[in-house]
Amino acid sequence: MAKDTVDQIFHEVLAKKAVPCTTEHQLLHGAEGYNFDDWKRLADEYGISELSAKHLMKKYGSNAAEVLKLTKNRKELLTLIVEGHPFIKAEVLYNIQNEMACTVDDILDRRLGLRLRDAKAAKEAEPFITETLNHFTEQK
Repeated sequence: MAKDTVDQIFHEVLAKKAVPCTTEHQLLHGAEGYNFDDWKRLADEYGISELSAKHLMKKYGSNAAEVLKLTKNRKELLTLIVEGHPFIKAEVLYNIQNEMACTVDDILDRRLGLRLRDAKAAKEAEPFITETLNHFTEQK
């Protein structure tokens, strides 16, 4: 879709022939070495639900294991942020440390998308996310 849009702009706005698309074969972060079936190994190794393991693979790709490594000495990060959704607490920490998330809104709206799915659950998640953000910024 993006390629089609750029091609259309070249044709109609710039009145030029579109340049060849260079992004078609570029891998996104987490795509290298991705195998969706790795969710089974992650579920077994870390003791998380099938739903959470599949969610992590879809969201973070081959970096799902990096999210879970944050729980090595902090098992509480394996728990769900809120019941009824697959998001675990380690994701919030990963978003802050690795994806430069710096506000509650950023995490709830863009990183997790929880507020878009369930506003009530997002409200329940706010205290944990706020606490985690505050703790991380105090450490800097």
